[in-house]
Amino acid sequence: MAGIVREKSIYCRTCLGKIPCVRTFTFSAARQRHGAVPTFSSTSSQELDNILATFRSKVFLPAHLSREQQSILYRKKNINLLTSEDEPATVKIANETHRLLPLDHKEEPQTRSSLNRMLELMKEGRDWVNLPAFLENLWLSKRKIKDWQMVKIVRRASDNGNQGIILECLRRMEKTGMVLADLEVARAVMWGGMKKCMQTDWTEQGLEAAEKYLNSVWNLMEDERHVKKEIQRTKNDPRMRPEIVGVMLQVQAVRRAFYGEGVERGSVQQSAEILLASWDNMEADIDELDWNDANRKLMMWVPVWHGIKMAVGLLGESPLRMKLENKMTKDLEPKIQKAREVVLAYAPQPEKRLGLSVYEALLSVESQKP
Repeated sequence: MAGIVREKSIYCRTCLGKIPCVRTFTFSAARQRHGAVPTFSSTSSQELDNILATFRSKVFLPAHLSREQQSILYRKKNINLLTSEDEPATVKIANETHRLLPLDHKEEPQTRSSLNRMLELMKEGRDWVNLPAFLENLWLSKRKIKDWQMVKIVRRASDNGNQGIILECLRRMEKTGMVLADLEVARAVMWGGMKKCMQTDWTEQGLEAAEKYLNSVWNLMEDERHVKKEIQRTKNDPRMRPEIVGVMLQVQAVRRAFYGEGVERGSVQQSAEILLASWDNMEADIDELDWNDANRKLMMWVPVWHGIKMAVGLLGESPLRMKLENKMTKDLEPKIQKAREVVLAYAPQPEKRLGLSVYEALLSVESQKP
């Protein structure tokens, strides 16, 4: 049973704030929503701890109460009763007793600004382990996250080497809202695989971990929970995008070119064939006056170019190799050079632009071969 309980009395909802009722009044456990209120582990930042605690008490706890219980907390006439230290009002949810205090919608934390600040504060692995539960309870609290915010979360997690946390969010997509059917999210998730390689200087262990991560992501893309039927097998389906499969080809090819002995090579051929089949879905145009667009295109095209560059040496004198080389030299490389020129010409501090910096970094990858 779960109700608003006081140490000496139980008050009925209709009489709350007036006098104690002789009869007891409780809400049945069946009317509680969503199970236990999340408990967050300690982080590296006191400010981050405070943000999580605020969301737990002011957003997530109310979302786990029934509507009748919520109405009690938000009614101003109940403030004195709920703030009494002599007889504190409590509710028991999933074996945890929570103190109930007055709530005001105007004092609730804002999702967007709070999330931005959290991402700035999350530096260590122990900070990121709270992310799945936080996203789940935002979703349960009917606080929807915009697609661009989800992309930002994925990129920041990958920048901090927490691709595993993103994978966990994807596996729990019904509750976290992180879905691979969104093309921008899928791009950011796959980018995290290449980022893992760069973070580990393309070592054997790093490449193996990155390929394992990307294989898990690819398998999730085939999961019906991550598929939108209206875009299935169209150019907007992430599985049919060259910039998605291109990252897979890149990691597979570099791993086999660097540490090929004992590593199965059939996956390179398979990914190369999928890449060619999806080639016409590539975003080919560049706005020559928009360096943001050019930088974005570099971020999409450069891993594909690098993947082909590394794969052709593994495919022998085959028709597949010739087709890949033709796409790379006659189609992709001119586009990359054009986009690079736009970024250099128009972007403030172009050396800090991600597309350009990754292009420069990948030029030297072959020199890192053991």
